Amino acid sequence: MPTTDANKFDSDASAAPTSEADTPRAWWFAERAPSDGHFRKFKQFDETLEYLRDILEKQHFDGVFGFSQGAACAAILAALCENPQLDPVFARPSQDPNVAWPPAPLKFAILSAGFFPLDPRTAAYFDTPLKTPTLHVLGRADTIVGEDRSVPLTKVFDDSRVEWHDGGQSRHQL
Repeated sequence: MPTTDANKFDSDASAAPTSEADTPRAWWFAERAPSDGHFRKFKQFDETLEYLRDILEKQHFDGVFGFSQGAACAAILAALCENPQLDPVFARPSQDPNVAWPPAPLKFAILSAGFFPLDPRTAAYFDTPLKTPTLHVLGRADTIVGEDRSVPLTKVFDDSRVEWHDGGQSRHQL
């Protein structure tokens, strides 16, 4: 769950940042649904997609690595590289005639402590199995992203490998 308690940040981030280095970061912010308490509405999600698209128009990437929310974002990116027509941000042609759009599908994704995104806008991204090969690194003692959220993400990729470690929410070394 998101927190403003600086003692719970797994970084140098601070609830009262004083510099760029200690400013908490997120790909989007999520609102809790009153019906079930899950984070189902992503705020600033379109800005995230625009940011990623801008990077992909300027550079080529073979793969992506993401941790926690970044892993959910990386899974979304893999899905949209395979099926850009599923989101208006990725579906539109490039305004630059020198840019080949859409990008090629990713060759791989490494998703550490990732979770299945619950915002309804992302549901169609995962309706059909994705072909991007993935490595999912999951912690048995992860109290932030439980198996009920992490394991479903592994199931949407045809070629997924899952490696478990005994730790929690960490960038674990295999």
